[in-house]
Amino acid sequence: MRYSRFGHRFLTSSSSRSRGRLLRTVFVFAALSIAHPSAEAVNKSFAWNPPTQNVDGTPLTDLAGYEVAWGTSSRSYPNIRNVGSSTSTIVDFNAGTYFASVRAFDTSGNRGAYSNEVSFTIVSRCDINGSGGADASDVQQCVNQFTGAVSCSSADIDLDGQCTVVDIQRVVNNALGFTCVSP
Repeated sequence: MRYSRFGHRFLTSSSSRSRGRLLRTVFVFAALSIAHPSAEAVNKSFAWNPPTQNVDGTPLTDLAGYEVAWGTSSRSYPNIRNVGSSTSTIVDFNAGTYFASVRAFDTSGNRGAYSNEVSFTIVSRCDINGSGGADASDVQQCVNQFTGAVSCSSADIDLDGQCTVVDIQRVVNNALGFTCVSP
């Protein structure tokens, strides 16, 4: 394990042979910065420090780019985005728990190992009570806030500063299995 001057760990892995050729694995620091989880279709910002060396210590001169990968199971990434040579990207996520990582690739197409993994959870605005999904309790809480029985706070789904029939409809739709549409 190598450390940067700021004490951050760099991921390394052993090299392997592919058709008689050394497959280089590069160092990738994943400071995958995560924005706050608050609603469906949330933009998450990912950023990392570029590697400067191959695993064998030689200077990295043929870095072509990066892939950001994510999925709903740890170390299983069905979604991969090639971000080219950029060291950051933004990805939209719906409500749920996700795992993400980044890896580098060189001009020959050789891919390094995935970086350390980050996990995060996106909570739907329609899940007012935090139970993991909109249900009858969320609908009741939204109605209570709409009628003024309690103050309007968490039921303002569309963020217009009011608890309205539109907010109630969004929670009801989500409880019925439809996406909680938010601005």
